[in-house]
Amino acid sequence: FILILSISQSAFPQSPASDPTWQLNTAMSDEFNGSSVDNTKWQILNCGTPGTLNWGGSSAFCSSNTSVSGGYLQFMVDSSTWCFNNSLFNKGIYANGFKTGGIQTSILAPQYGYGYFEISAQLPGFYDSNGKPVGQKYWPAFWTYFEEVSQCIHNEIDILDPGGTQYKGTTAGGGSWFQQYIGTTCISIPTGQTSYTNSSPLFAGFHKYAVEWGNNRMIYYFDDVPFAAIYNSPTFIEQGLQAVVIDLQLDGSIGFASDPTQFPQFMKTDY
Repeated sequence: FILILSISQSAFPQSPASDPTWQLNTAMSDEFNGSSVDNTKWQILNCGTPGTLNWGGSSAFCSSNTSVSGGYLQFMVDSSTWCFNNSLFNKGIYANGFKTGGIQTSILAPQYGYGYFEISAQLPGFYDSNGKPVGQKYWPAFWTYFEEVSQCIHNEIDILDPGGTQYKGTTAGGGSWFQQYIGTTCISIPTGQTSYTNSSPLFAGFHKYAVEWGNNRMIYYFDDVPFAAIYNSPTFIEQGLQAVVIDLQLDGSIGFASDPTQFPQFMKTDY
């Protein structure tokens, strides 16, 4: 399940693992214990569907690459051509792409406000022939957003979002940013960016990725341990409830670190 909980009133916030005052919101959580994605909570991203185009630049979402089985939500990246192709795509940019998977909050589901957001996931990657962990170009992500394009508004919280240039199989990245007009120009403004590098590869097992989002703070957690915090920023995201996204893409700005690359690759989410 995605873990969404009520804000603790503690003066020194703790994760739910150590603070019993947190309350699990079961209506907005998911254990992925069924045989398919719960469409009352999620929309499966599928290339060609308005609002679900890829963000990474080197992959396209395909609904058949998202599955639920054995208690896991799974996204697969393979080297096949697109499952869908139409005029929404710029053929020059999206040539030679890969199929992949993702989900975001369903239009039938409530949006998300202040709280604690957590997934347990096993990320893509593998050891190369020299025993070195490889993850470059893969872009696993867990994030939230609120958007009104016509108003130059895009508020985003990146809980797990290491770009393909950053992800080496061991580094998890996050942060937040928003858009606003400066004069007549719509620009993006970062609130803060952070990352955490683990001692062992993130593809070797499941880890927890989380953020606490409050009206005056964002605290980032890895396996229940806070590793970064932003307090009282003048650029905090406060406008609009957020949709939740979990997805796996490929970064179009960089190549694979290992040749040959092992396909297929997977991102598994336990809850």
